Amino acid sequence: MITAPTYSKIVLLVKTNYYKRSILTEEDDIISDELPSTVVVEYEDCGMIITGDYIIIAQEQNKDDKTKEKFTDNKIYNIDEVESFRLYKY
Repeated sequence: MITAPTYSKIVLLVKTNYYKRSILTEEDDIISDELPSTVVVEYEDCGMIITGDYIIIAQEQNKDDKTKEKFTDNKIYNIDEVESFRLYKY
């Protein structure tokens, strides 16, 4: 049983890595900066907790149809890795 607040859908915009962009100015100077590359990660029927520097996503799963044994699958993200998130209520 998930005791965290639950949502019908959670969408995270997660930073994956950085790529470098170089710009040539009118004075022939090169300015370079690093821009984050992001990916969209979606979860359905799950709970979310923000604690300290971490976001925890909890999804309840059925292990076996015969035994109906349930377990919770958790994903942990460092808050610095997440660009933004959107929560959808039931």
